[in-house]
Amino acid sequence: MSLNNMSYKFNDDKTNSMIFMKEKISGTIMEKEINKNLFLLKTNITSQDDTLSDSSVTIDGMVLSFNLKGQSDFKSNISNLNIKTSNNITNIILSKDENSKTSIKKGEISIIDIILKKDFLAQNIPNGRIKDKLLNSLQKDICNELLSHKTTNYQTQLLLNDINNSPFDGVLNDMFVQSKVLELVYLEFKELFINQNSFLDTKKLKLSIQDIESIKKAKEILIQNMQNPPSIMQLAKMVAINDFKLKSGFKIVFGTTPHNLLIDYRLTLARTLLLDADMNINEISQHIGYKFTANFSTAFSKKFKVLPKDLMKSRKYY
Repeated sequence: MSLNNMSYKFNDDKTNSMIFMKEKISGTIMEKEINKNLFLLKTNITSQDDTLSDSSVTIDGMVLSFNLKGQSDFKSNISNLNIKTSNNITNIILSKDENSKTSIKKGEISIIDIILKKDFLAQNIPNGRIKDKLLNSLQKDICNELLSHKTTNYQTQLLLNDINNSPFDGVLNDMFVQSKVLELVYLEFKELFINQNSFLDTKKLKLSIQDIESIKKAKEILIQNMQNPPSIMQLAKMVAINDFKLKSGFKIVFGTTPHNLLIDYRLTLARTLLLDADMNINEISQHIGYKFTANFSTAFSKKFKVLPKDLMKSRKYY
């Protein structure tokens, strides 16, 4: 299938397409039907330069978009939805019809999208106010809503790796991928809908484009200063936003708190360093901002179910 004009099967009663500048894009985009209301889309491409793509699709449901590698800026032509994404970012989007332009940065792009049709949502989301809210939104003429923008957690990363690197072929491969996709959907649903009242309350908060940019800047400041991060009050002043909007906005934009996001980033970085870097455990602990190695080991083993010293034993030496 040509990459300069890609069509999709997940809504074959309407025109669905993505158009690239052919001479700048190479790679593959693979679509797989898990069932009639659930689809998997795997994008693995390389862009020779910064470029644009245009797409026109009818989702009529929800997209779980997992950006494994690469940087892009998605902008809707029919709503105010604008999403900037990068390595290990998860976006959950409720969408009906979409016409958009995506700015793609030079380099490798690896994305896994799971498309959940409206009937799938109706059958599988727990009954309650949030289910009614989502399904009612899809009845509107225009529905494009970012439900969650967050760092992809480790458990999800493992499932995504399984989907990208199935050890099977044929029927066994289909069964394996289907099981991993359903497990992935379950995890995201569990997190998104575990507390309906909390979700609905945070969605009442109105964030301007400037607020969202301030919150994203706050995340960058936290990561850049992970060894000695500012307090919430200090961080709010640094990005010119009040502390309540910063904390509540973090939940909306990233799906977690500033504290938890920083901890997740630190420990995920530590895992990479334990496997690949020429550093000992004490050096890694200090590098990611832990004063005491014992506290780092406790937090790491709680998150990844393995002690740092045991993971380090699998380190590859060349």
